[in-house]
Amino acid sequence: MNQLSEHILVERATGGKGGGGAVLTRYGQRLIQLYDLLAQIQQKAFDVLSDDDALPLNSLLAAISRFSLQTSARNQWFGTITAAIMMTFNSMLMSYWLTEKHA
Repeated sequence: MNQLSEHILVERATGGKGGGGAVLTRYGQRLIQLYDLLAQIQQKAFDVLSDDDALPLNSLLAAISRFSLQTSARNQWFGTITAAIMMTFNSMLMSYWLTEKHA
């Protein structure tokens, strides 16, 4: 594994009372954490594919936001923003129209 990586993933210890062994480096541990996160993201993407009411997948931002933002049900409002005031660092929501499906 170390030969396939730019960084050392496993450190080996030879000999000794226990006969040596191998230990993951910090980089190796983080690589495994990243792999686990990517597996979770992949599963959520597959879940979106099976959801007939899901957002269209032609927008990468919409697809990612579909499974990356997780809030409680009471904090979700589905609707259309009908007006907004754009400011330098933030925006003010002026009007919000709830869709009939979720009103």
